[in-house]
Amino acid sequence: MNPLHNTLGLYSFMEADGDKVACLKKAHAYADSIRVMVQHDCWGKHRVDYGKTPYKPKGTWRSYGDKQPYATPYFALMEWNEPWWDEFRAVIKLIGNYIGHVHVSNLEWGCVQQTGWKKTLWPFYACVEKFGDPPDTTDKHHLFAGGIVDPNYQKYHASFQHRLITELKGAGVPFDYESINEYSLLGEFKSYSVDYMNQWYRWFLDDAIDQGLPADTKIIGNGGSSRAYTASLSDIFAVHAISTVDDIVDFKLPPGKVEISFDGGYGGEGDADYKGRRNPTIAQMKANVLKAKSLGYSRFEGFSFNTEGLGQWDAEAQTVVANVDKVNHELFETIATTWGRPLTPWIDPPTPPVVPPPVPTPVPTPTPDTRTCWQKYMAHRAPKDWNFKALFKCWFGKK
Repeated sequence: MNPLHNTLGLYSFMEADGDKVACLKKAHAYADSIRVMVQHDCWGKHRVDYGKTPYKPKGTWRSYGDKQPYATPYFALMEWNEPWWDEFRAVIKLIGNYIGHVHVSNLEWGCVQQTGWKKTLWPFYACVEKFGDPPDTTDKHHLFAGGIVDPNYQKYHASFQHRLITELKGAGVPFDYESINEYSLLGEFKSYSVDYMNQWYRWFLDDAIDQGLPADTKIIGNGGSSRAYTASLSDIFAVHAISTVDDIVDFKLPPGKVEISFDGGYGGEGDADYKGRRNPTIAQMKANVLKAKSLGYSRFEGFSFNTEGLGQWDAEAQTVVANVDKVNHELFETIATTWGRPLTPWIDPPTPPVVPPPVPTPVPTPTPDTRTCWQKYMAHRAPKDWNFKALFKCWFGKK
C-alpha cells in the first residue's frame, strides 16, 4: 500500500477572496498538496478588468452578458500580462511555504465547454491571432478554421507551457503537472474524433516534456477521450465526479496510478456548489476512504463546494466568487484521520525576542583649553628647564 497523498483542490485559489495564509495554515494539518488551476478566462468580478489572465489585453470588442452586458476584452497570445505572472509566482511560493507541494492544473480551457457569448471570455478564442487587431468578426471562418486544437494554435500552446514550466521550476516548489482539466468531455472537443484527440493530447504532453518538465514530476491526466489512452500517457489518472462509495469501483488501473477526486457527483449529502453538486458528509467521507483503501487507492483530491456555493453567485459578474475562508477543513481532515495518519497542525515559528539596539557610548565633548600661554608652558616645563627663547616666542609671537 502506497502512503496517503491528500490534495486540497480549490477551483479559483488565485482569484478567490479570503485569507489565503490562514487557509493554508489549516490545510497544513492534513494536505500534502494544493491544486491550483491555471485559469485563462476573463470571466467574473475578479477578471472583467482583464487583470486576472496570463495574456496581455489589447482592448475591448463585444458586449455580452445575460442580464447586464459588459464589454469583453480581447488579447494577444504572444504578449504576457506580467502582473498576473507576478501573482502566480507569489501564490506558488506561498503554498510552498505552508504545504511544500503544489498540484498545477494546466490548462483550464473552458472555451471548449462554452457556447455563444461566453466563448468570448477566453483568450484562446478572443485573441488577435484568431480575429485580427482590431477584431474583425465579419469573416465567419476567422483566421483559424478549427477550434482550440487547431494546429495553428500549437505554437501558442507551446509558448504558454514554456513560460509556465519555467516559472514553476524557478519557484523551487515541488509540483505535479496536470494536463488540461476534463479536456474532451464537453462542448467543442466532442466534434473531433477520438483518434484526433488522442494524437493532439500526445503532442501536448510531449511538448510539456520538450519544454523542460522535470523528469521526477508526476503527470496527471483526467477526462480524456479515451481513458485507457489518457492513462497510458500519465503517471496518475484522476477519476472525477466521486461523492459516494458507489462511485468508487475497480477502475481497471494499477491502484498506485489512481487518484480519487471528490470534485463532483450528486449523491453526496454535504455542502453544495452552485450547480447542485454535493460533497460527501463526514460519515460518507469516512466510508469513501475505507472503500478506496480496500481497493489499494491512496491518492485523494478534495474540493470544498461551499467555497463556491449557491450563496456566492455574483449575478452582476455572471460568475461564482470563491472564498477560501469557507473551506470545510474538517471534511478533508477526515481523509487523513480515517486513513490513520495523524494531523500535523501548523505551528508558527517562535517570534525572536526583540533585542533593543545597542546604546552608543557617548563621546565626551572636549573641554576648551582656556589657559594662557604662560600657564601652558609652565605645565610642561620643570623650573630647571627654563627656555627663554620659547617664552619669548610665546609672549611676542616672534619666530
